[in-house]
Amino acid sequence: MLDPSLFLSARTLAVVEAAWDAGELDGVRVPTSFVTAIRDGRLRGRSLEYFAGRRDDRPDLRSLDAFLREHVTDQGVEIRWPSDSFAARVRKLAKDDLVSEVLGEEWTFLTSESWLASRIKRPFSAYVRAGAVAVEFGRHVFDQLIREGERLGDGARNVIEAALRRTLKSDKIPGPLTPPQKFRAVCKWVAVGGSSASTLIQPLAGTLLTAASGFFLLLDP
Repeated sequence: MLDPSLFLSARTLAVVEAAWDAGELDGVRVPTSFVTAIRDGRLRGRSLEYFAGRRDDRPDLRSLDAFLREHVTDQGVEIRWPSDSFAARVRKLAKDDLVSEVLGEEWTFLTSESWLASRIKRPFSAYVRAGAVAVEFGRHVFDQLIREGERLGDGARNVIEAALRRTLKSDKIPGPLTPPQKFRAVCKWVAVGGSSASTLIQPLAGTLLTAASGFFLLLDP
Protein backbone atom coordinates (compact mmCIF):
# COMPACT_ATOMS: atom_id res chain seq x y z
CA MET A 1 0.00 0.00 0.00
CA LEU A 2 1.19 3.53 -0.78
CA ASP A 3 0.81 6.25 1.84
CA PRO A 4 -0.83 9.54 0.72
CA SER A 5 2.46 11.35 1.38
CA LEU A 6 3.86 9.88 -1.83
CA PHE A 7 1.08 11.59 -3.80
CA LEU A 8 1.15 14.94 -2.01
CA SER A 9 4.67 15.98 -2.94
CA ALA A 10 5.15 17.00 -6.57
CA ARG A 11 8.64 15.47 -6.49
CA THR A 12 7.54 12.02 -5.37
CA LEU A 13 4.29 12.09 -7.35
CA ALA A 14 6.30 12.39 -10.56
CA VAL A 15 8.12 9.17 -9.67
CA VAL A 16 4.87 7.43 -8.74
CA GLU A 17 3.31 8.42 -12.05
CA ALA A 18 6.34 7.21 -14.02
CA ALA A 19 6.44 3.91 -12.11
CA TRP A 20 2.73 3.36 -12.68
CA ASP A 21 3.02 4.10 -16.39
CA ALA A 22 5.92 1.63 -16.55
CA GLY A 23 3.76 -1.09 -15.00
CA GLU A 24 5.84 -1.27 -11.82
CA LEU A 25 2.87 -0.52 -9.57
CA ASP A 26 0.21 -2.76 -11.07
CA GLY A 27 -2.15 -3.90 -8.33
CA VAL A 28 -0.69 -1.61 -5.68
CA ARG A 29 -3.26 -0.34 -3.18
CA VAL A 30 -3.97 3.22 -2.01
CA PRO A 31 -6.13 4.06 1.04
CA THR A 32 -9.71 4.40 -0.19
CA SER A 33 -10.46 7.13 2.34
CA PHE A 34 -7.68 9.26 0.82
CA VAL A 35 -8.84 8.66 -2.76
CA THR A 36 -12.43 9.52 -1.82
CA ALA A 37 -11.35 12.68 0.04
CA ILE A 38 -9.47 13.91 -3.02
CA ARG A 39 -12.48 13.17 -5.20
CA ASP A 40 -14.90 14.95 -2.86
CA GLY A 41 -12.64 17.93 -2.18
CA ARG A 42 -12.34 17.09 1.52
CA LEU A 43 -8.56 16.94 1.74
CA ARG A 44 -7.65 20.19 3.47
CA GLY A 45 -6.53 21.63 6.78
CA ARG A 46 -5.05 19.14 9.22
CA SER A 47 -5.40 16.13 6.90
CA LEU A 48 -3.54 17.90 4.09
CA GLU A 49 -0.83 19.19 6.42
CA TYR A 50 -0.33 15.72 7.91
CA PHE A 51 0.60 14.02 4.63
CA ALA A 52 1.69 16.85 2.30
CA GLY A 53 5.13 18.11 1.48
CA ARG A 54 6.21 21.73 1.58
CA ARG A 55 3.70 24.25 0.27
CA ASP A 56 5.87 24.96 -2.76
CA ASP A 57 6.11 21.21 -3.48
CA ARG A 58 2.42 20.30 -3.42
CA PRO A 59 0.80 19.05 -6.63
CA ASP A 60 -2.41 20.39 -8.12
CA LEU A 61 -5.16 18.37 -6.43
CA ARG A 62 -7.39 18.40 -9.51
CA SER A 63 -4.63 16.80 -11.56
CA LEU A 64 -4.02 14.32 -8.75
CA ASP A 65 -7.72 13.45 -8.73
CA ALA A 66 -7.58 12.76 -12.46
CA PHE A 67 -4.54 10.52 -12.01
CA LEU A 68 -6.16 8.55 -9.18
CA ARG A 69 -9.39 8.10 -11.15
CA GLU A 70 -7.38 6.62 -14.03
CA HIS A 71 -5.09 4.35 -12.05
CA VAL A 72 -6.69 3.43 -8.74
CA THR A 73 -9.72 1.22 -8.15
CA ASP A 74 -11.48 1.85 -4.86
CA GLN A 75 -11.15 -1.19 -2.61
CA GLY A 76 -12.61 -0.48 0.78
CA VAL A 77 -10.91 -1.90 3.84
CA GLU A 78 -12.73 -2.92 6.99
CA ILE A 79 -10.55 -1.27 9.60
CA ARG A 80 -9.38 -3.63 12.33
CA TRP A 81 -7.54 -2.15 15.30
CA PRO A 82 -5.85 -4.46 17.83
CA SER A 83 -7.86 -2.88 20.66
CA ASP A 84 -10.19 -0.01 21.42
CA SER A 85 -7.49 1.69 23.47
CA PHE A 86 -5.00 1.46 20.58
CA ALA A 87 -7.58 2.97 18.21
CA ALA A 88 -8.35 5.76 20.68
CA ARG A 89 -4.66 6.65 21.02
CA VAL A 90 -4.22 6.78 17.23
CA ARG A 91 -7.30 9.01 16.88
CA LYS A 92 -5.94 11.32 19.58
CA LEU A 93 -2.58 11.56 17.81
CA ALA A 94 -4.20 12.06 14.39
CA LYS A 95 -6.35 15.00 15.58
CA ASP A 96 -8.44 14.61 12.42
CA ASP A 97 -11.13 12.12 11.36
CA LEU A 98 -9.74 11.65 7.84
CA VAL A 99 -6.17 11.15 9.06
CA SER A 100 -7.44 8.61 11.57
CA GLU A 101 -9.33 6.74 8.85
CA VAL A 102 -6.30 6.64 6.57
CA LEU A 103 -4.10 5.39 9.41
CA GLY A 104 -6.69 2.74 10.17
CA GLU A 105 -6.69 1.47 6.59
CA GLU A 106 -2.92 1.47 6.50
CA TRP A 107 -2.61 -0.37 9.81
CA THR A 108 -5.11 -3.00 8.70
CA PHE A 109 -3.34 -3.53 5.39
CA LEU A 110 0.12 -3.53 7.00
CA THR A 111 -0.79 -6.15 9.58
CA SER A 112 -2.74 -8.39 7.20
CA GLU A 113 -1.30 -7.86 3.70
CA SER A 114 2.20 -7.05 4.90
CA TRP A 115 3.65 -3.82 3.48
CA LEU A 116 3.32 -0.04 3.43
CA ALA A 117 5.58 2.50 1.70
CA SER A 118 5.72 6.15 2.74
CA ARG A 119 7.64 9.37 2.23
CA ILE A 120 7.17 10.32 5.88
CA LYS A 121 7.67 8.51 9.18
CA ARG A 122 4.66 10.09 10.90
CA PRO A 123 2.18 7.19 10.38
CA PHE A 124 4.63 4.63 11.78
CA SER A 125 5.47 6.87 14.73
CA ALA A 126 1.76 7.13 15.52
CA TYR A 127 1.45 3.34 15.68
CA VAL A 128 4.46 3.10 17.99
CA ARG A 129 3.15 5.84 20.27
CA ALA A 130 -0.20 4.01 20.37
CA GLY A 131 1.49 0.84 21.63
CA ALA A 132 2.94 -1.03 18.64
CA VAL A 133 6.57 -2.11 18.32
CA ALA A 134 8.68 -1.25 15.27
CA VAL A 135 12.02 -2.93 14.67
CA GLU A 136 13.94 -0.47 12.54
CA PHE A 137 16.67 -1.23 10.03
CA GLY A 138 18.71 1.59 8.48
CA ARG A 139 20.04 2.01 4.98
CA HIS A 140 23.37 0.39 5.82
CA VAL A 141 21.67 -2.84 6.92
CA PHE A 142 19.46 -2.80 3.83
CA ASP A 143 22.52 -2.34 1.60
CA GLN A 144 24.45 -5.05 3.43
CA LEU A 145 21.62 -7.51 2.78
CA ILE A 146 21.61 -6.57 -0.88
CA ARG A 147 25.38 -7.03 -1.19
CA GLU A 148 25.24 -10.36 0.62
CA GLY A 149 22.57 -11.59 -1.75
CA GLU A 150 24.64 -10.55 -4.76
CA ARG A 151 27.72 -12.31 -3.34
CA LEU A 152 25.84 -15.54 -2.72
CA GLY A 153 24.37 -15.55 -6.24
CA ASP A 154 21.69 -18.02 -5.19
CA GLY A 155 19.23 -17.13 -7.95
CA ALA A 156 17.35 -14.55 -5.91
CA ARG A 157 17.91 -10.90 -6.81
CA ASN A 158 19.10 -10.35 -3.25
CA VAL A 159 18.62 -11.62 0.28
CA ILE A 160 16.22 -8.89 1.36
CA GLU A 161 13.99 -9.52 -1.65
CA ALA A 162 13.97 -13.25 -0.95
CA ALA A 163 12.96 -12.56 2.65
CA LEU A 164 10.28 -10.11 1.58
CA ARG A 165 8.95 -12.54 -1.01
CA ARG A 166 8.34 -15.03 1.78
CA THR A 167 6.87 -12.34 4.01
CA LEU A 168 4.57 -10.97 1.30
CA LYS A 169 3.55 -14.47 0.18
CA SER A 170 4.16 -13.50 -3.43
CA ASP A 171 6.56 -14.49 -6.19
CA LYS A 172 6.58 -10.92 -7.51
CA ILE A 173 7.83 -8.19 -5.23
CA PRO A 174 5.94 -4.89 -5.67
CA GLY A 175 7.93 -2.19 -7.41
CA PRO A 176 8.39 -0.02 -4.31
CA LEU A 177 10.33 -2.80 -2.58
CA THR A 178 12.71 -3.54 -5.43
CA PRO A 179 16.03 -1.83 -4.59
CA PRO A 180 17.14 -1.04 -8.19
CA GLN A 181 14.00 0.99 -8.94
CA LYS A 182 13.96 4.77 -8.63
CA PHE A 183 11.06 4.29 -6.24
CA ARG A 184 13.61 3.43 -3.59
CA ALA A 185 14.72 7.07 -3.61
CA VAL A 186 11.28 8.44 -2.74
CA CYS A 187 9.99 5.70 -0.42
CA LYS A 188 11.85 6.95 2.60
CA TRP A 189 10.17 4.30 4.76
CA VAL A 190 8.94 0.80 3.94
CA ALA A 191 7.18 -1.21 6.65
CA VAL A 192 6.63 -4.95 6.58
CA GLY A 193 4.03 -6.38 8.94
CA GLY A 194 1.82 -9.38 9.46
CA SER A 195 2.66 -12.46 11.48
CA SER A 196 5.11 -13.61 8.82
CA ALA A 197 7.35 -10.59 9.54
CA SER A 198 8.34 -12.27 12.78
CA THR A 199 10.28 -14.88 10.81
CA LEU A 200 12.84 -12.20 9.90
CA ILE A 201 13.94 -11.51 13.48
CA GLN A 202 13.29 -14.70 15.44
CA PRO A 203 13.57 -15.43 18.31
CA LEU A 204 13.21 -11.81 19.45
CA ALA A 205 9.82 -11.50 17.77
CA GLY A 206 8.08 -13.88 20.15
CA THR A 207 8.74 -11.58 23.08
CA LEU A 208 7.81 -8.48 21.12
CA LEU A 209 4.55 -9.90 19.88
CA THR A 210 3.38 -10.79 23.37
CA ALA A 211 4.37 -7.41 24.80
CA ALA A 212 2.94 -5.08 22.16
CA SER A 213 -0.36 -4.18 20.53
CA GLY A 214 1.20 -4.86 17.15
CA PHE A 215 4.52 -5.44 15.47
CA PHE A 216 6.19 -4.47 12.20
CA LEU A 217 9.61 -4.05 10.61
CA LEU A 218 10.52 -0.56 9.46
CA LEU A 219 13.12 -0.29 6.69
CA ASP A 220 14.93 2.83 5.51
CA PRO A 221 15.94 1.70 2.02
